[in-house]
Amino acid sequence: MTNPIYPGVGVCCFVLNKEGKLLLGQRVQIEGFGNGCWQLPGGKIDWMETATEGVIRETKEETGLQIRFPEFLGYSNDFFPKANKHYVTLYFATSEFSGIAEVQEANKCSKWDWFEWDTLPQNIFCDWKHLLPQVKHFAKKNLNTKSS
Repeated sequence: MTNPIYPGVGVCCFVLNKEGKLLLGQRVQIEGFGNGCWQLPGGKIDWMETATEGVIRETKEETGLQIRFPEFLGYSNDFFPKANKHYVTLYFATSEFSGIAEVQEANKCSKWDWFEWDTLPQNIFCDWKHLLPQVKHFAKKNLNTKSS
Protein backbone atom coordinates (compact mmCIF):
# COMPACT_ATOMS: atom_id res chain seq x y z
CA MET A 1 0.00 0.00 0.00
CA THR A 2 1.40 3.38 -0.98
CA ASN A 3 1.10 6.55 1.06
CA PRO A 4 -1.60 8.90 -0.21
CA ILE A 5 -0.58 12.34 -1.44
CA TYR A 6 -2.09 15.25 0.45
CA PRO A 7 -2.17 18.95 -0.36
CA GLY A 8 0.38 21.28 1.18
CA VAL A 9 -0.74 24.03 3.55
CA GLY A 10 0.37 27.54 2.81
CA VAL A 11 -0.10 30.97 4.36
CA CYS A 12 -0.10 34.40 2.73
CA CYS A 13 -0.59 37.94 3.98
CA PHE A 14 -2.24 40.98 2.45
CA VAL A 15 0.12 43.63 3.84
CA LEU A 16 -1.41 47.10 3.55
CA ASN A 17 0.51 50.32 4.14
CA LYS A 18 -1.00 53.43 5.73
CA GLU A 19 -2.19 54.66 2.31
CA GLY A 20 -4.03 51.37 1.79
CA LYS A 21 -1.67 50.10 -0.91
CA LEU A 22 -1.08 46.34 -1.17
CA LEU A 23 2.39 44.77 -1.12
CA LEU A 24 3.09 42.30 -3.95
CA GLY A 25 6.29 40.60 -5.04
CA GLN A 26 7.21 39.55 -8.55
CA ARG A 27 7.83 35.84 -8.45
CA VAL A 28 10.74 34.12 -10.13
CA GLN A 29 10.35 30.55 -11.33
CA ILE A 30 10.08 28.30 -8.30
CA GLU A 31 9.71 24.56 -8.78
CA GLY A 32 8.77 25.14 -12.42
CA PHE A 33 5.78 27.47 -12.10
CA GLY A 34 4.68 31.04 -11.49
CA ASN A 35 7.55 32.89 -13.15
CA GLY A 36 6.76 36.62 -13.51
CA CYS A 37 3.49 36.43 -11.58
CA TRP A 38 2.80 38.73 -8.65
CA GLN A 39 2.40 37.15 -5.25
CA LEU A 40 1.64 38.01 -1.66
CA PRO A 41 4.32 37.32 0.93
CA GLY A 42 3.91 33.83 2.29
CA GLY A 43 4.85 30.20 2.03
CA LYS A 44 4.40 26.85 3.75
CA ILE A 45 3.77 26.46 7.44
CA ASP A 46 6.39 24.49 9.32
CA TRP A 47 5.80 21.35 11.34
CA MET A 48 4.09 22.18 14.69
CA GLU A 49 3.75 25.86 13.73
CA THR A 50 0.42 27.69 13.87
CA ALA A 51 -0.84 29.41 10.74
CA THR A 52 -0.39 32.80 12.44
CA GLU A 53 3.19 32.00 13.42
CA GLY A 54 3.84 30.80 9.87
CA VAL A 55 2.53 33.92 8.15
CA ILE A 56 4.55 36.16 10.49
CA ARG A 57 7.72 34.12 9.87
CA GLU A 58 7.24 33.80 6.11
CA THR A 59 6.54 37.53 5.66
CA LYS A 60 9.71 38.37 7.60
CA GLU A 61 11.79 35.83 5.66
CA GLU A 62 10.61 37.11 2.26
CA THR A 63 10.24 40.86 2.79
CA GLY A 64 12.13 41.80 5.95
CA LEU A 65 8.88 43.23 7.37
CA GLN A 66 7.91 42.35 10.92
CA ILE A 67 4.11 42.07 10.77
CA ARG A 68 1.82 42.17 13.79
CA PHE A 69 -1.79 41.18 14.44
CA PRO A 70 -2.52 39.31 11.18
CA GLU A 71 -6.27 38.78 10.80
CA PHE A 72 -7.54 35.62 9.08
CA LEU A 73 -9.64 36.39 5.97
CA GLY A 74 -10.19 33.13 4.10
CA TYR A 75 -8.55 30.47 1.99
CA SER A 76 -7.95 29.25 -1.54
CA ASN A 77 -7.67 25.74 -2.94
CA ASP A 78 -5.07 25.88 -5.71
CA PHE A 79 -4.07 23.23 -8.22
CA PHE A 80 -0.83 23.37 -10.23
CA PRO A 81 -1.02 20.32 -12.54
CA LYS A 82 2.16 21.13 -14.49
CA ALA A 83 4.15 21.13 -11.24
CA ASN A 84 2.10 18.29 -9.70
CA LYS A 85 1.27 20.52 -6.71
CA HIS A 86 -1.89 21.18 -4.71
CA TYR A 87 -2.06 23.75 -1.91
CA VAL A 88 -4.73 24.95 0.47
CA THR A 89 -3.63 28.48 1.36
CA LEU A 90 -4.80 30.44 4.39
CA TYR A 91 -4.95 34.21 3.88
CA PHE A 92 -4.37 36.90 6.48
CA ALA A 93 -4.29 40.70 6.37
CA THR A 94 -2.44 43.30 8.41
CA SER A 95 -1.68 46.98 8.34
CA GLU A 96 0.60 46.69 11.38
CA PHE A 97 4.24 46.23 10.43
CA SER A 98 7.70 47.67 10.86
CA GLY A 99 10.61 47.79 8.46
CA ILE A 100 11.00 48.36 4.73
CA ALA A 101 9.96 45.72 2.19
CA GLU A 102 13.09 44.46 0.47
CA VAL A 103 13.92 41.27 -1.42
CA GLN A 104 15.28 38.78 1.11
CA GLU A 105 15.11 35.66 -1.08
CA ALA A 106 16.25 36.58 -4.59
CA ASN A 107 15.81 32.95 -5.68
CA LYS A 108 12.03 33.35 -5.08
CA CYS A 109 11.20 37.01 -5.72
CA SER A 110 12.81 39.68 -7.91
CA LYS A 111 11.15 42.75 -6.33
CA TRP A 112 8.45 44.00 -3.95
CA ASP A 113 6.17 46.89 -4.82
CA TRP A 114 3.09 48.65 -3.40
CA PHE A 115 -0.05 48.70 -5.56
CA GLU A 116 -3.24 50.75 -5.56
CA TRP A 117 -6.46 48.70 -5.79
CA ASP A 118 -7.21 49.89 -9.32
CA THR A 119 -3.71 49.08 -10.60
CA LEU A 120 -3.28 45.50 -9.39
CA PRO A 121 -1.37 43.44 -11.96
CA GLN A 122 -3.35 40.93 -14.03
CA ASN A 123 -0.89 38.05 -13.60
CA ILE A 124 -1.62 37.19 -9.96
CA PHE A 125 -0.22 33.99 -8.46
CA CYS A 126 -2.82 31.79 -6.74
CA ASP A 127 -6.53 32.33 -6.64
CA TRP A 128 -7.05 35.08 -4.06
CA LYS A 129 -9.11 37.57 -6.06
CA HIS A 130 -12.30 36.19 -4.45
CA LEU A 131 -10.93 37.57 -1.14
CA LEU A 132 -10.62 41.17 -2.36
CA PRO A 133 -13.96 42.24 -0.81
CA GLN A 134 -12.72 41.04 2.60
CA VAL A 135 -9.36 42.76 2.11
CA LYS A 136 -11.04 46.02 1.12
CA HIS A 137 -13.33 45.75 4.16
CA PHE A 138 -10.24 45.15 6.32
CA ALA A 139 -8.63 48.28 4.82
CA LYS A 140 -11.70 50.42 5.47
CA LYS A 141 -12.00 49.15 9.03
CA ASN A 142 -8.31 49.47 9.91
CA LEU A 143 -7.06 52.33 7.75
CA ASN A 144 -10.18 54.42 7.15
CA THR A 145 -9.43 54.32 3.40
CA LYS A 146 -11.72 54.76 0.45
CA SER A 147 -10.87 51.33 -1.02
CA SER A 148 -13.71 50.11 -3.20
